[in-house]
Amino acid sequence: PRLPAEDEVVIQGVQTGRSMNIGVVIPSTGSYYSRIVHGIHDEFRKNAVQKKKKVVNFNKVCKCEDGSKAHSVLVEGAPGVGKTTFAFELCKQWARGEILQEWGVVVIIKLRDQRTRTAQTINDLLYHPDPEIRHQIVTELVERNGKGMLVILDGYDELTTKQREFGSVIQLLMSRELLCRATLMVTSRPLATRTLHPNFLESIDQHIEVLGFTDKNIEEYINSACGDNPELVEDFKNYLYSHPFSSSLMFNPLQCAIVTDLYRSHWQCGDKGFAPKTLTELYTGLVHTLLLRYLTHHPVHKDRNWRLRDMSKLPEDVKQQLKAVTALAAKGIEKQQYVFDEEDDNVPSETLGLMQREEELTAGIGRSSSHNFLHLTLQEYLAAVHYSQQCDSPEKLSKMLGWNSVITLR
Repeated sequence: PRLPAEDEVVIQGVQTGRSMNIGVVIPSTGSYYSRIVHGIHDEFRKNAVQKKKKVVNFNKVCKCEDGSKAHSVLVEGAPGVGKTTFAFELCKQWARGEILQEWGVVVIIKLRDQRTRTAQTINDLLYHPDPEIRHQIVTELVERNGKGMLVILDGYDELTTKQREFGSVIQLLMSRELLCRATLMVTSRPLATRTLHPNFLESIDQHIEVLGFTDKNIEEYINSACGDNPELVEDFKNYLYSHPFSSSLMFNPLQCAIVTDLYRSHWQCGDKGFAPKTLTELYTGLVHTLLLRYLTHHPVHKDRNWRLRDMSKLPEDVKQQLKAVTALAAKGIEKQQYVFDEEDDNVPSETLGLMQREEELTAGIGRSSSHNFLHLTLQEYLAAVHYSQQCDSPEKLSKMLGWNSVITLR
């Protein structure tokens, strides 16, 4: 990535209690789009972040430079870098009375959830199990136009096309027609921010980019994950030193966890040849590890001495289950759906450890169950697996998905 000129941005770093690095991008001149910074890597971090580093307190991420409350805050970051963790940590510290006490109400809305997908009014978004209490709270907040309220919309990149249409309840919030006096924070992957509502883009007071782990964070994570085996720690560090691609992945917390777990699994099996050269190989390794854990605990298959190298020779029933899971992942990507109802969406009876189940108990309604993939990036990978198995040419894939063109990189 190009290093911005000094008149475009100033980047500041901040260390939070959760060992997360945050780059605060402060505008000086030019339009919003000209001051977005993407693709942070280690060289950029050293040249730009550390040299201009100025400690920014976690308590000030929702404030302007003069200390006043920000009207709009944009939080960007690559997939898996920790945007949702950042948002929930903000809420937890507020609830404990540690930060942001100037805001009397803090609400986080997960834009991927089914309730958000079907919400038509602010009353639908701000959930409370007692309808009367919910109506009373919403009425009071609306009458105050959201004064003293912080609303966090988490995962704008996971928002459905329907909810991105002008007139939807989410767009009414972002255009500031609803709760116009509230502070609004939006988290998103960078690629999706160009479709944010113009009113929100023009009113951004604080632009934050979550950068991920520092070298110190990575070392702490390795010691924590492998600390009970000094030989494993030493071998893993030597491996990272000699494999630049794997080492570069460690700055992303999600990828750091995957690389560490995969190396540990291979090391424990006596295989020290693990060395992914692409993200596809990395996620293939992740799926193989999850399948291995599933098989070693399965009542029918657990008696066999499964190894990672056996994952290319799965039992026929597991192959069919995996095929159903990848088909569900692809269906979700096509429909922009990331949470699946257990009954309505034909979730396979066995999800092979690739999905997690959530249960919600609602007063007057009862219990409802839903499933979602462990992470959106995993769903995207499994969808790609499905497409690659269904279509043997870019032309067929283009026709199946209704795309104008598909480019295959070999």
